[in-house]
Amino acid sequence: PSTPLFLNYDSKLAHYPLQAPLEYQRRVSSIADDNRRIYHAMVAYLDDQLANITGMMRLKGMWNQTLMIVTSDNGGYVRSPEGGCFSSTATHPSASSDYGHGTACFDGEAGANNWPLRGGKYSNFEGGIRVAAFVSGGYLPPAMRGSKLGGI
Repeated sequence: PSTPLFLNYDSKLAHYPLQAPLEYQRRVSSIADDNRRIYHAMVAYLDDQLANITGMMRLKGMWNQTLMIVTSDNGGYVRSPEGGCFSSTATHPSASSDYGHGTACFDGEAGANNWPLRGGKYSNFEGGIRVAAFVSGGYLPPAMRGSKLGGI
């Protein structure tokens, strides 16, 4: 395509409340802690959404001219959750059930892990203000592909 495109995708998938499609929750069912498991499922869902976007760009012949920047607004929330999570126990749909939705946590944003950094969201420690980021796309110079940079 000859017309430039600026696409800003501000996903809220890894934010409160902690909830994800049941199929993603099943993928990480080995994680015992509800908050941690649902957070993992949410991030897996986000990964698949990015794959959908990049796959479509490839299909449309746009990937080689794309510079994709993925970053976060802050570190993850690491405090203890207050209260529990809700898990569906209904075996069939009804007007009063949440059948088929698995677990949802409305007890805070707990579930992240910023190790080895101290702190997390809502703190001024490095775990709250330093975030992982990456750059991809066909427009990325070949000499930079696969490299790791630290700092600002």
